[in-house]
Amino acid sequence: MDDLVITSLNDVHHVYRDAHGRYDQVLIGTERRNVFLVIVVDLQAQTVFGHVLLDLNKEYGVSGGHPRTVT
Repeated sequence: MDDLVITSLNDVHHVYRDAHGRYDQVLIGTERRNVFLVIVVDLQAQTVFGHVLLDLNKEYGVSGGHPRTVT
C-alpha cells in the first residue's frame, strides 16, 4: 500500500450490508481507478469497526491503477 499515493477522496460509490445486518461496508472512491477507501461500520455499536485501502487492480492483477481525471 505504501506505493499508492492517495491525495483526495471522492464520493461514496457503494454501500454493502452483510447478510445479518450488523455491518455496512462503505466504498469511497479515490483519484486512482479501482482503488477505494473501505470503511466498515458496526451498526449495532454505531461506530467505525475498521478501514482499509482496497486496490482492486493489485488484488486481481489488472492494470488501471493510473490516476484518472475527476470531473
